Amino acid sequence: MFLLSNIERGNKWPYPETLNKLANALGIEVFELFRPEKALTEDIKALMDRLVQDISTSVNNSIESTYQQYRQEPRKK
Repeated sequence: MFLLSNIERGNKWPYPETLNKLANALGIEVFELFRPEKALTEDIKALMDRLVQDISTSVNNSIESTYQQYRQEPRKK
């Protein structure tokens, strides 16, 4: 999620391989990632929203899992 956020804000530029993976996940060609937003179809917008949601869910689940494991570890005295 952080990578997408940094790309959207212009703080980072993805490697070509990352652009290719992102386009493949969305089912589009890489050049379509550079189209103005108004040129994007509703289907692509929906796919992008779903991708962001899936990534957010995955990150949140990882954080929650790590937190739960930390809470269950015995504390050293």
